[in-house]
Parts: sequence; structure tokens; C-alpha cells
Amino acid sequence: MKFIKSVMIVFLLLAVSLNFGGCIIIPKSMHYDEIELSSVDSIEIYDNRDAEHREHYFWETEDSVYTLTEEENERFLEELAEIKFTDVIVITLAAVDPGFSFGDWAVRINYTDGGYQFISDGGYGITFDKDGNPTDSNHFSCEDEEWDELVLKYLPEELA
Repeated sequence: MKFIKSVMIVFLLLAVSLNFGGCIIIPKSMHYDEIELSSVDSIEIYDNRDAEHREHYFWETEDSVYTLTEEENERFLEELAEIKFTDVIVITLAAVDPGFSFGDWAVRINYTDGGYQFISDGGYGITFDKDGNPTDSNHFSCEDEEWDELVLKYLPEELA
């Protein structure tokens, strides 16, 4: 009985200290370096700067503003693979709404099998199968300036 009380007190103190003292943060990183050019049908860029919603399914109300040429696809994928995307796992007892959304610019990679994937700097990415069903999502983001530089390099000047 004394052991159980001791464990409960330690757990309670730990919970209170996490709640008042902040949280545990575990950083993770990745690169989009496994996208094979041969599996890519097209790459589209979406301008979300004036979009009403940047959350899930923004593409249902927004249209892409530019589709990269076949020649641009390879260079874009090479440069995309160099960008470091990070995610942070936050462990806390308090309810946290991290507010993940797509950033100012989102990229849709359409695959030859009919599936597609959205990537952005805003901390949200999602992959769909050929039937439009989500198969994977993540909260990886990158530096806004780095992402803007990549996207704006491929947009015609009048769209930037």
C-alpha cells in the first residue's frame, strides 16, 4: 500500500511539473529525397496567400496556379530533396492545438499511378491514393524563406 502511494505521488508530481513547467520536445527531421522522377506525372503549385482556408482540403476551393514542365520536374525534385523538413513531437498533459496548416505555397505532386501528395512549409503534408483517399499525413515543415525561394524559382514572374 505504501509503495502504491509513493508511485502515485511521483506520478502526480511529474504530471504537475510537466503541466506547469512546459513540455517535452522531441525534434525529428526528414528530406523528400525518395520521390522517383519516373513515378511523377506532374507537379503543380498552389498559391494560398489569399486562400480563405489553408487547412485540410484547401484544393477543393483553390486551383493550382502553375504546372511545372517535364524539364522542370527533375530539377524541382532535386532541389526539394535538399530542403530539411522538421517536426516536433510535443508531450504535454495540457491540450495543445498546434494549428497545422498549409503555408502560402503548396505543391501537389501527381504520381503516374493516380495518387498524389501535397507538400508545404506550413507544417502539414498529406498523401492520397488514386481514389482520393488519404493514405498518409505528416506535420513536417521547413523554413518559410527556403520554401518560398524554391517555389518562386519555378513560377512565372507574373504569378510570384
